Amino acid sequence: MSMKTLKLLFLVLVSISLHLSCSSQNNNNQADQTIISEDEVTVYYFHFERRCVICKAVESVTEEALSELYNGAVPFMAVNLDDEEGKETARKLGVSSQSLLIIKGDERIDLTPEAFMNATTKPEELKKILKEKIDPLVR
Repeated sequence: MSMKTLKLLFLVLVSISLHLSCSSQNNNNQADQTIISEDEVTVYYFHFERRCVICKAVESVTEEALSELYNGAVPFMAVNLDDEEGKETARKLGVSSQSLLIIKGDERIDLTPEAFMNATTKPEELKKILKEKIDPLVR
């Protein structure tokens, strides 16, 4: 197997295991779950009510990065997929599971695998990836 194939297989296995393990912990965080204007860059983190340490880290590292890098100019929306309002937001954006998305108009960048791989072990790498993907959209 090539290195590229092994990396892809690893990403798939990590994503599946995280999806299954993330139902083991509970978090009562609530967020405003409205869809932001289409001409604005918005970062959405879709999660379930019960979340593991990695799931919580994805949210906190992303929120911290956006605050540090964009000082509130790029909205962050944490959307609970177990809430009715969250389900509606997910339906409108075509989301069915845990996801970290950057959205501007019709452009949609899915950072879910990178977020879950880096949030706890290499948070600075996740911040770097967020910056690389968002900068071209806000300029």
